[in-house]
Amino acid sequence: YYGAHNMELTAPYAGMPELLKKLKSAGVRLAVCSNKADEFSQVIVAHYFPGIFEVIRGNLPGTPVKPDPGVARGILKKLNARPEETLMVGDRLYTDIACGVNAGIDTIFVLSGEGTEADIAQYGIHPTWIFSDIAALYRQLEETL
Repeated sequence: YYGAHNMELTAPYAGMPELLKKLKSAGVRLAVCSNKADEFSQVIVAHYFPGIFEVIRGNLPGTPVKPDPGVARGILKKLNARPEETLMVGDRLYTDIACGVNAGIDTIFVLSGEGTEADIAQYGIHPTWIFSDIAALYRQLEETL
């Protein structure tokens, strides 16, 4: 069912397409690390963000998912990127941010999704930076790009 209806309730956060285009045009290499089945991740990301991401990696049968660092490390290897030069951005502390922390990657926790600041105390996982929403992250990046 999900394969046939996976975009009915899925849409990018407001400001996300613009942010990703800006990053891409600035030469930032981008990848997706998802716990969604890989086949669904590929279709959804290609639909909403064509040509933006170099690597799209979803859940593959028999492989651990976030917060296991293996998936992030696999993406780093595929991109020939180093953890100390990489940022993991996510809206779920226990999966996205924990995966980045576990892989030795600086993290950005965006509160516009599933996660809240209360999750930090609950899980004891500490992101490198926290932004209230995509617009706040965009404003910060505007100053640095």
